[in-house]
Amino acid sequence: MLFRSDVDGDGVEEIFAGVPDLRVGKKKMAGGIFVGEKVVNGCDFAVSSYLLPIPDSLIDKKYQLGTSVAIIPDLDNDGMRELAVGVVGADKASGKVYVLFLQKDQDGFSVKNVNICSPANVVKKLYFGSDIAWLGDLDGDSHPEFAVGTPGDKERGPFTGAFHLCSYVNGVFVEKGVFHLPT
Repeated sequence: MLFRSDVDGDGVEEIFAGVPDLRVGKKKMAGGIFVGEKVVNGCDFAVSSYLLPIPDSLIDKKYQLGTSVAIIPDLDNDGMRELAVGVVGADKASGKVYVLFLQKDQDGFSVKNVNICSPANVVKKLYFGSDIAWLGDLDGDSHPEFAVGTPGDKERGPFTGAFHLCSYVNGVFVEKGVFHLPT
């Protein structure tokens, strides 16, 4: 999964690419996020690329951090957009979404804070976080929503899947509902 946007408002676009099968130390398939910064006008994203440092407490073997990546609006009003990252292997593949609050210094981007969104019902192999879509404020309650894909949801039968509607309310992610695809 790849996302391109000017995250820090400096007029230069960055690329954030999920690498869910990345080995981190001895942790196979822990995952990670590569960052590429544009160094020349046009299509050249080059040379300046690195692995976004993720706190060790957030990754483990088979977590597959970076299955999906979405640049989302600035939630903490620091002038920096946030990064939503799918972690489908967490909790025995029930999955999670990490919202990474970024900061930038001379070494590049780093994570200053993390909020975690999990499904209300933790079920093995749900794969919550397989896809993320930022939707804005759908219902007019002044709290932005996003949809999270769960292809492992089998409530309506095998291979049916669903998506979860989540909202960001007072600094916490809350699940508002689960929507199953028609069979």
